[in-house]
Amino acid sequence: MHVLDTSALIEVVHGTKEGGRIIDRLDSGQAAITSLTVFEIFRNLKASEAEVFRKVLFGINVLDFDSAAAAESVKIEKELASTGEKIGVVNVMIAGICKKYNFALITADKDFNKVRGLKVFLCAS
Repeated sequence: MHVLDTSALIEVVHGTKEGGRIIDRLDSGQAAITSLTVFEIFRNLKASEAEVFRKVLFGINVLDFDSAAAAESVKIEKELASTGEKIGVVNVMIAGICKKYNFALITADKDFNKVRGLKVFLCAS
């Protein structure tokens, strides 16, 4: 399974070339998003886009941030800190969810490459 972060989901929803490449990468495999992506999308959403995103999110697998993902996230944050690296807390939490399930992440955010052991597929946005 592949997890789309916010940047990747936006590319797909807007029908960009990169969004098409993301869909091709999925190659009929299952995709999911995290509950944090839902938060990020709706937090910054324009009223005119709300219905489009609601339709896209209907039926998609949403992975929740639970205690196991929190434990993974703490490990990630401590590991990053030990090497002098830092990424945003929401990204740490998304990475924690992905590592919990051992799912690959599709994103345009290069910061995720700093997370050791996380399978990341970078897309352009």
